[in-house]
Amino acid sequence: MRAGLLASLVLALGCGGDQPPPDPPGVAVRGTAVFEKKPAAGAVLLFHGTAAGDLPPRAVVGADGRFESAAPAGTYAVTVEWRTGSDENGEVRKSVVPDTFTRKQSTPLKATVAVGADGTCDLGTLTITK
Repeated sequence: MRAGLLASLVLALGCGGDQPPPDPPGVAVRGTAVFEKKPAAGAVLLFHGTAAGDLPPRAVVGADGRFESAAPAGTYAVTVEWRTGSDENGEVRKSVVPDTFTRKQSTPLKATVAVGADGTCDLGTLTITK
């Protein structure tokens, strides 16, 4: 969806010790995520599809607000996990974003991943609000 809200990355689990997981299958996606008109650096975007039990594709937003990944073509509810502080001592970390963005049932963010003319999917800017 180019007119607003979208993003994606796939979380791939694998075996092999310190070896990185294999590249996820799907469409190469990219976009930008902002919160209060600034890059949402460090936010984790999770893309919940319609298939029950599947691990959701995910993206980690970089310092410049950009993210890249791959996801199967489809429609997603996008949630945001982004917390402040440290949990090293069992401290409960506060969410940076309102609760509505953290639950797939209530998030206003939706994404449609489809192959574009160049073989990728530009998701545009994902705008997270208070």
